[in-house]
This record gives sequence, structure tokens and C-alpha cells, in this order.
Amino acid sequence: MKTFLTSAAAACLTLCIGVSAQGDAFATYTTVDVPGADHAYAYGIDGSNIVGVYHDHNYIYHGFSYDGTTYTTLDVPGATHTYAWGIDGSNIVGWYNDGSRNHGFSYNGTTYTTFNVPGATGGTFAYGIDGGNIVGVYYDGSYNYHGFSYDGTPYTTFDVPGASNTYLYGIDGGNI
Repeated sequence: MKTFLTSAAAACLTLCIGVSAQGDAFATYTTVDVPGADHAYAYGIDGSNIVGVYHDHNYIYHGFSYDGTTYTTLDVPGATHTYAWGIDGSNIVGWYNDGSRNHGFSYNGTTYTTFNVPGATGGTFAYGIDGGNIVGVYYDGSYNYHGFSYDGTPYTTFDVPGASNTYLYGIDGGNI
């Protein structure tokens, strides 16, 4: 996992340097400054709507959404920590911990829905959404990570041939 994150950070840095070298003629920056947060992390964007995670001074993690004007805290009822990760329209996905394990969730602006991939003894993590399609990661009792997609019917598992672990973070139409 550490190697993956290091590689992803290096790729992002390379991309950022490349974009920066092109100039900032078309760049617009938005500062994400969640009230009451010690740190905030933006993970998903759809139009002008941003979702992410912040933690307070007690290191309690909360999801948030930001529409360009208003920050809204997202806490799944009964959760010890909530992480909002993906957004499409008014639908938000992420994951939360209830003190014993991690569960995926979706939120439509009114109702939180919990889901767990069958066989996900270690936890379910939703990262991306497009329409009614959700993608993410789950891990089994042997700590092997598998990608999944879910559209309201049985879950589809993704395991890249030859890979130790598979992670799905985003979806757009039929592209994952």
C-alpha cells in the first residue's frame, strides 16, 4: 500500500509540475477551509460540489460536502468516523467505521444507506459513483484487497490478473 501511495503521489506531483509549467492562465483555485477542522482533505468533485474528510482537534473524522457557499458535515448515524469520497449530483458515497469494522455508505441528501460486499470480512470502502454505479474496495479475511462495482444488483468483483491487490477509485460511464 505504501508503494502504491508513493507512486500515486509521484505521478500527481509530475502532473502538477507539468500543468504548472504550462502556466496558470485557465486555473481557478478554491481553498477548502472547513469550519472547526484541524485538517481537511477534498476527495471528490462534481461541478461546483466538493466532498471530502476533515478531522477535529479530537481526531474524529467527519465527511463534508461543500457547494461553493455552504459546508455540510456528513456523519453516518452510529459511526465513530465518516469519510465522504465520491459525488455525482446529490449522491455521495464513502465509508464509515462503527467501532468494529468499516462499511460502505451512500447518501442521497436525506438518507444514509449502508452496504457491505459479501465476503468483505475486513471492510467495504466506496470511493466513486456515477449515476447508480458505485465502485470501491473491500478486503477479505486474509487482507487481500479486491475492487468491486455495485449498481443495485449483485456485486461484481474485480481482481487484476497477476496483481496482489486491486483498488477501484473512480467511475465515469462504463469506464472504471
